[in-house]
Amino acid sequence: MRLVWGVLLVLLFTLHASGVEPVQHINKDSIQLKLEQLKSEFGFCKQVPQEIQSVFYTAIGYYPELKDVNIKVRYGNIKTTMQCRPRWDFIFHKKQNRSYVIYIDKKIKDDYGILFKQLPLNAQIGVMGHELAHIIDYSSLNNFQIASFGLDYLKDDKKKHIENRVDLIAIERGLGYQINDFSKYVFEDSGASFEYIKYKMKFYFRPSQIREFIAETPMYYTDNELLID
Repeated sequence: MRLVWGVLLVLLFTLHASGVEPVQHINKDSIQLKLEQLKSEFGFCKQVPQEIQSVFYTAIGYYPELKDVNIKVRYGNIKTTMQCRPRWDFIFHKKQNRSYVIYIDKKIKDDYGILFKQLPLNAQIGVMGHELAHIIDYSSLNNFQIASFGLDYLKDDKKKHIENRVDLIAIERGLGYQINDFSKYVFEDSGASFEYIKYKMKFYFRPSQIREFIAETPMYYTDNELLID
């Protein structure tokens, strides 16, 4: 299985490199330097709450093919930190004309989950980058496949494969450090309930696995040296 994921990662990197250099720790100052340029470049067809625009536009900068894609970010009552779906009317549109909605959970129920606003900045960018990678994944599917996708997601093995594949997309685009920081926070620092951690362990890569994939991806090396916490 490790070999299969490794081959997939190499293929993804070869086909879809974003051209954006990985940054181990993205901070507020570096975001502000680029924010207006990113909003100008990626702001078409985007609806994003003001308070998370810096995170959204930093993450979407790693996905140049999403410049003209309709994306709305909104708060909702969901069972996980964030979730991305095609808008309900996808069936009436060609895949290049679909709209997508990214939901952010606004309230934890019964101590189950982690709120977006609890996360450190780098981890916020990581989970946002993960949701945007879902759009990349959806964009490769026709409408019939999108409908089937919903059924597949109800099956544990299929769901795990989908979420792992999406993490690999984000890693190969240059968001590996941020994906790792989100995973580290969830598993090591969040204080989330045992049930939630067990759910995340069932379907998502753990930090050690993410670091292995980063180590296998050439773009994360500077002068043949890999930098990772």
